[in-house]
Amino acid sequence: MKERRRDTRAIAFFRTEVHYKKKIYVGYIVNISTTGCAFAHENLTQVEEMANVRAKFRLDGKLINVAGIVRWRDATIMGLQFVRLTDTAKKQLREYIRAVTMRRMPL
Repeated sequence: MKERRRDTRAIAFFRTEVHYKKKIYVGYIVNISTTGCAFAHENLTQVEEMANVRAKFRLDGKLINVAGIVRWRDATIMGLQFVRLTDTAKKQLREYIRAVTMRRMPL
């Protein structure tokens, strides 16, 4: 399968709320880029692919509240594509990703 990601993706573990319809799923972002993330939760069977959601998480103490689209999902993890990410949030994510990926580079 061809890789579709255009941006660097970093390992993450952010407590996150995903709002879908009238339900709030509290779980964790397990990897992230400036264009999206993978969100893990114990039960995502009620979430539909291509659904519109909102994700809320803290990065360096600042709240990031972003709209997203569910691109794929299984019972416990789903891929979100971010839409309407602010320039400030995008900058914070770039800095986080750079810091995390720099630590993992071989010498």
